[in-house]
Amino acid sequence: MEAAVRLDTSERNESVVLRGRNGIRIRLSPVAHYLLEGGRAGHSQAQLAAGLAELTGRPVSVPEVEDAYQRLEARVRSIEDRPAPAPAGFWLALPVIPEAYVAPVARVVAHLFQPAVAATLIALAAVVAGLALAGGAPAPGTEFLTAYALFFVSLIAHELGHAGACARYGGRPSAIGFGIYLAFPVLFSDVTAAWDLRRWQRVVVDLGGIYVQGLVGAAYVAAALGTGSRTLVLAGALVGFSCLLSLNPFFKFDGYWAIGDALGVVNLGRQRRRLLEYAREKLAGRRPRALPWPPSVAAFVAAYLLAATLVWLGFLVFVVPALVSRAYAYPAVLGADLPGLVGPAHSLPAGAAQSLLVGGLVVVALGTLVVRFCVSAVKTLARVRARLT
Repeated sequence: MEAAVRLDTSERNESVVLRGRNGIRIRLSPVAHYLLEGGRAGHSQAQLAAGLAELTGRPVSVPEVEDAYQRLEARVRSIEDRPAPAPAGFWLALPVIPEAYVAPVARVVAHLFQPAVAATLIALAAVVAGLALAGGAPAPGTEFLTAYALFFVSLIAHELGHAGACARYGGRPSAIGFGIYLAFPVLFSDVTAAWDLRRWQRVVVDLGGIYVQGLVGAAYVAAALGTGSRTLVLAGALVGFSCLLSLNPFFKFDGYWAIGDALGVVNLGRQRRRLLEYAREKLAGRRPRALPWPPSVAAFVAAYLLAATLVWLGFLVFVVPALVSRAYAYPAVLGADLPGLVGPAHSLPAGAAQSLLVGGLVVVALGTLVVRFCVSAVKTLARVRARLT
């Protein structure tokens, strides 16, 4: 197990992060860390009891130390014995570009995160976007397959942006992979090493993918301004839409992780139960357990979770039925538009090609949700049956 690193959050109580043998980050209190490290270093129970008494400010007996250490060691070993899990939010995650290839590229990309370099590149990208929006670029073209191939290159650049930002601050980026995130097929970069960084450094890692992908999109648009290529304009538009989508803070895209790290709140989306219990105790006239954050952060977390709940309800009520309708009509769209998309001239209008692609993603997403629901239902039934027998 590697040396512990203090986890930088806004919580009042400190915690540390250890990297287990399987790469999983394990969060412990300073007391638990002292007990685990001291026990593994061979310190006697009496020494540990004296150290814990000094840390906690209360007497600690040798039997208490022995029992606590055995339980803590068993818990940590159970975590380390597990297979390394998929990144958070992923249902399926398969590495496709090994760490041995990602790391050297990430070290080069890391130079883009030097403050002066980043400020200059962002300013240039803003100028290019302004010229395009002012009417300097031609209308998007119809060669959707070529434009989408260029867009896919930007997705790889996006993941290298996360890896490069991680490397910029001394973190060790891992492989780039393909997976199912929520319900959509995506590329991902394994940057769990970012938990070893300061919180604002983690924010840079969170937004590093959008930054590098945006630079690629700006390069496409700049080339289009110089050449008049309508295909490059379409590729740049796809990149821009993807970056805006990644900034969405209510789904677990880059914007979500950036807000959580900026606030210093670990697992932002999982704080709903804690806040509801706090509010319930307050309304009942009882003294609730204090929230771990400063009042301003707690208020922002509450406002965010309320907004996220409303967004999800709106998504379920308005968007899901529309997606189901679109998926139902997709076979007819496929039959009508596919020949034009794959034909030699690629003459299908960009809007129709986009509908074909988006409709396909919708079908995949809904199919994935159905499969995930069935798998969860089977696992739940198996657990219930095991309890009954």
